[in-house]
Amino acid sequence: MSIVKFLPTEAKCQRLVRKKVFPKGLKCPHCGFRQIYKLEKRYRCKRCRKPFSIKSSSWLKGMRFDFQTLWLLIHP
Repeated sequence: MSIVKFLPTEAKCQRLVRKKVFPKGLKCPHCGFRQIYKLEKRYRCKRCRKPFSIKSSSWLKGMRFDFQTLWLLIHP
């Protein structure tokens, strides 16, 4: 039996990782503003307009894993 069958999709894993890494919600890593909008695969702050991603704005910076692998690593 393969664990891949039970693994959520990449998009769902991205949402789950985002909730684990930012339990209180996303905020801009540059200015701390909480009003964020999504632009393609990245996020952008409404105040300073600087782009960031989930991985680049957290302790996941520099990791080259996809979100399914990250979900396997951080899921209890």
